[in-house]
Amino acid sequence: MSAQDVKDILLMLIDNEGGKIDASKIISQMGKGNLALKSVVDAAGGLEKFCAAHEDLEFVTAPGGHCCIKRRVQEASAQDVVDAIVKLIDKAGGKLNGAHITAELRKESPTFSAKIATAGGPKKFCEKHADLVVIVASHGPWHVEKRAVACLPGRDAEGRDTLRASDIRWSQDSIQVIFQRGTLLVDLLQESLKDPSLMQRLPPLDIVKHNGCWFAISGNRRLWVFKEYARIRNPALSIPVRIRDIKASTWAYLFKMRYTTKNIGLQVDVVLPRRLKYQRFPTMALAVEAMSQKEKLGTTRHEDSSTDSDESTSCSRSSTTSSSSGSAPRVCKHSQTRWPLRVDVKLL
Repeated sequence: MSAQDVKDILLMLIDNEGGKIDASKIISQMGKGNLALKSVVDAAGGLEKFCAAHEDLEFVTAPGGHCCIKRRVQEASAQDVVDAIVKLIDKAGGKLNGAHITAELRKESPTFSAKIATAGGPKKFCEKHADLVVIVASHGPWHVEKRAVACLPGRDAEGRDTLRASDIRWSQDSIQVIFQRGTLLVDLLQESLKDPSLMQRLPPLDIVKHNGCWFAISGNRRLWVFKEYARIRNPALSIPVRIRDIKASTWAYLFKMRYTTKNIGLQVDVVLPRRLKYQRFPTMALAVEAMSQKEKLGTTRHEDSSTDSDESTSCSRSSTTSSSSGSAPRVCKHSQTRWPLRVDVKLL
């Protein structure tokens, strides 16, 4: 009987006993006439030294002198844990909830979760490794993704640099629900869905490469429209861009000033115009609804206050007279959803 045979026998006994076996049972077996087993163990210097010579076995002495043998658990490296997390990210569809990491790793190997604990927890472990990106949203739990590698730009028929909208990230942590001239972002999206050529007629985005990813320095609101159009109509949508050198003083300054994202540009919050008081929303739909409600409420208050006095009645009659002579009555700009018939792309 060889040492490998003895090791295999011990491992089988350990598994049969649920993960560990009393050393006294092995010694008892050797004393009952299993001479082949005994001779191999004795040649190694005893049961403890035999286990020490084989990396799969561990001889454990508990307080009180009780001894047992169990499988030796190999210590995992940090890269082993990173590789395991990457597999979990792929399995989860590209984004893994940070609260689930420890439990999922424990299923893979107890040493994985021990490595995470030593680093100070799953979040701190992920932040230390370049292959992983921790995303902290303004709402909900944090999650982890694989670090993306910036794709190479292409060229359109006019010779302009292009990138897929999905490969560009926001540099800002929030965008307004409207453009500077008052057009709702959803209005432009609706017009683009009716006229896809509008996507190529919008002004190019100014972008820079930072930590292996493309970020929009200008046009973060347009980027939302591009991304939503790509999600709804064409996932492979490529858009014209102007690639800027982040080392150049002007663009370095602009990037430093505008880079406010808290989640490396993967998500962006939506805020209302300042005249409606600053509020932040996780989705465009919630922001548009809140904006509509606020302006409807403002209109209602204005109408109520104008009916409580004779002076208000007089003003109302005057307003009616002016309307009949050609002047349009005052209405809330975004109180209703009205898609514009034409969008002037030069104003965006």
